[in-house]
Amino acid sequence: MADFSSRGPTADGRIKPEIVAPGEYILSAKSDGIATGTSTQCNTAATALLSNAGTSMATPVSAGHAALIRQYLTEGWYPTNNKGGSTEMTSPSASLITALMLNSGTSLSGRVDVNNNGLVYESLANGIYPINIFQGFGRITLNKVLTFNDTASNYGVYMTQKRVIITGQDDDYCVTTTTAGTVKATLVWHDYPGTPTSAVAFVNNLDLYVGRSLVDIKVGNFVTRRDYRNNAEHVIFPVIAGEKIIVKVRGTSVNIGPQMYSLVISGNIDRSSAAVTTNAQTSTGSCTLPLAFDAAPASGDDSFPYGPVIGGTVGGGAAAVGVVAGCLKCFGKRE
Repeated sequence: MADFSSRGPTADGRIKPEIVAPGEYILSAKSDGIATGTSTQCNTAATALLSNAGTSMATPVSAGHAALIRQYLTEGWYPTNNKGGSTEMTSPSASLITALMLNSGTSLSGRVDVNNNGLVYESLANGIYPINIFQGFGRITLNKVLTFNDTASNYGVYMTQKRVIITGQDDDYCVTTTTAGTVKATLVWHDYPGTPTSAVAFVNNLDLYVGRSLVDIKVGNFVTRRDYRNNAEHVIFPVIAGEKIIVKVRGTSVNIGPQMYSLVISGNIDRSSAAVTTNAQTSTGSCTLPLAFDAAPASGDDSFPYGPVIGGTVGGGAAAVGVVAGCLKCFGKRE
């Protein structure tokens, strides 16, 4: 992680950054500023290229990744791994593109100076939560979510979008694993605008649960406690071969709705095995994760693990902060 990259969370405890991308020692096109007349910027590599750092580099890298995801979907690669093989996802929503970007996140290595004073260091890959306030969901890694004919046969990606949910509704998705490893589930919804003068920005709350049964459930973002602040939730779940894993999306509190959402499940799964049960709270089918309880909500210690002020500022913009929220809105409505 670049030492100048800003850290989250926001003042009301939401995760920032959401995703990160390379933003230091990046070569890109250089303009010589000549609008009319003879330009020399393409004469040599030295005049045509510029090395720079910061969001000016990380943001276009992230936007380019988003464009590649959209192209993959609109060209019909999913789910057959062949161009033009299907029209299932050829009209992708903004929340689906966001979910794919976040699901692709890979944890960075190394450590960060928590208070910028050389005294306390934190491992970026500490394994406590699938997210953290330094790198969000991690570095964009598109081969984790865009599959082709040369993708390993034991690896699969399932995605759904524009699903509608209301308060009290449960949607259960079950997939069968292929080999031992991990399954990643990412839930994203584009929330309705909050009141401008409100101290908190969130309106609707959905929750993500992943498990085999009640005894091993993991909850989105904070593992054992519900995240009620963020409109993106993520679970990384260890699996063995040939077992059924159930991913539950719960409409915990849909104050303005109904709310549409997107869900991506990736890892050692058979994508073709995916099945969904809607209103699973009242269903007795085999594809259900019966939850007779709601996990306790996350506390301020989860959102502000090092206190509300980190590195001298509350919130801030990181290498790729805002790219997911900003550039992806041009690709779709609140879906």
